[in-house]
Amino acid sequence: MRWLTKNRECILDYSHLKIAPSGGQNEGATLAMARLDYAHARAEMSGIPLGVGGPPPPGMDTKRGRLVCIKVRMLDDSVAVFHLGHKALGQTLLDEVARHLNLLENDYFGLECIDNSGCHCWLDADKPILRQISSHSTDAKFYFIVKFYTPNPIDLEEEYTRYLLTLQIRRDLSMGELHCAETTAALLAAYLVQSECGDFSAEDYPDATYLSHSRFIPHQTIEFQQKVMENHKNLCWLDADKPILRQISSHSTDAKFYFIVKFYTPNPIDLEEEYTRYLLTLQIRRDLSMGELHCAETTAALLAAYLVQSECGDFSAEDYPDATYLSHSRFIPHQTIEFQQKVMENHKNLVGMSPGESDFAMLEVARRCDFYGIKLHPAKDIEGTEARLAVLHLGIKVYHQLQCVSTFSWAKIRKLSFKRKKLLVKLHPDSYQYYKETIQFVFESRNECKSFWKKCVEHHAFFRCSAADSTRKDSRLFSKGSSFRYKSYFGY
Repeated sequence: MRWLTKNRECILDYSHLKIAPSGGQNEGATLAMARLDYAHARAEMSGIPLGVGGPPPPGMDTKRGRLVCIKVRMLDDSVAVFHLGHKALGQTLLDEVARHLNLLENDYFGLECIDNSGCHCWLDADKPILRQISSHSTDAKFYFIVKFYTPNPIDLEEEYTRYLLTLQIRRDLSMGELHCAETTAALLAAYLVQSECGDFSAEDYPDATYLSHSRFIPHQTIEFQQKVMENHKNLCWLDADKPILRQISSHSTDAKFYFIVKFYTPNPIDLEEEYTRYLLTLQIRRDLSMGELHCAETTAALLAAYLVQSECGDFSAEDYPDATYLSHSRFIPHQTIEFQQKVMENHKNLVGMSPGESDFAMLEVARRCDFYGIKLHPAKDIEGTEARLAVLHLGIKVYHQLQCVSTFSWAKIRKLSFKRKKLLVKLHPDSYQYYKETIQFVFESRNECKSFWKKCVEHHAFFRCSAADSTRKDSRLFSKGSSFRYKSYFGY
């Protein structure tokens, strides 16, 4: 939770109090002092202002009208209890709530209640609290919610205020008050999940059931959760030209990034450094274990055998009597004992191969796989047919059910742009053939479309240009939709 508390122990000592004989004049004053000490000690111990939370101080009779018990439900569904005087004005409760939350920009928020006629209304700061609530209610109950929606949330100065506004938007979305398209709702839900759960991990979230415990829309389906998960997967690369803090979740206590391969070289043997080849083998192992490097099981078993040879050395029948020595390693998503048997048989044939040679051989096999370096992005063509796009060193590929149906090399593409959710691929006249002059693909959101377009810009600059600085400033290949230009920071 985000509330600030003071973890201090406070011991209340009543030994200094002298209680007068029963019926004495000082008895009431002495008891009042004790109650006040108790209240202040309790507030000091819990970090909550006086009059907030739990039962009232001992001896304070709420039935006689000295105090009124007020419950306030916060935006995170927690309930805070306040004990105020029966003549307290609405402003007193507003101030206590703001102090309880340590909220500075409190003008955007208000307290909603139910009046004597049963209507929802805002708490009036200038009127007594008891005159604004139902006379039939035993406990006064208010809801702390956003009263004024700022048109520019980015202008809010306090991060905590923006956090409370996101809780309000989540509440509006889940209650069906924020009407929007399902794709927009899925994108909003994905941002909420990213803020609360962090980055997507295929190991932690193998399917969309991890979203079942959260309600984002009134009638939530598994198909909607699938869309949320796809948006959650859409991780962005760190932009070298932008401040780091602007690119990470504002509610994350620790900034977390993943160091992975961004550009897959078509010829790993051209890499000069052995350590670079080793890092590429680790990336391929990750792709294989996550199911992103689609290949035949025999090929996967051979790749796994090279990895085992590099890490464990030569096969030994004494050390490895059966294939169970491979059980602690995951090479493919659904690994079976039969697959481990195939890996062991391949491992037997690699005796004498050094770790460097194993990495070299593994990269040679991996680069021949059809899905080497392929990251699929879901989209649809102009007719609404499901498609998956991938960008690599030679251009853009279009897949349908893991089958490559089209390839657009950089030489065929005259211009590549995006407009809202549409990716526009304009071809050279001699490349039309079976295609129109401009081919359109529709993504789930503008952010996904721009993200893929951005990857295309980066891949074209990295693999087609000898140096980033030598590219023309007025490039005709990538235009409209963004001023982004790729700048290489690593040599190729």
